Amino acid sequence: MGSSSVITLEDVLEPLMNDGTIDALKLKIINQLKANEELKNTTIKMTE
Repeated sequence: MGSSSVITLEDVLEPLMNDGTIDALKLKIINQLKANEELKNTTIKMTE
């Protein structure tokens, strides 16, 4: 097998951030929260 290098969090997140995937996911979450009052309230309670 090849050399075993450790994959870091940055290795995973950087390409996702650069291609807009993270922004698209954030937008989806925000739209779901706006559309669903119960989900919105539950999320607010979880983050308090």
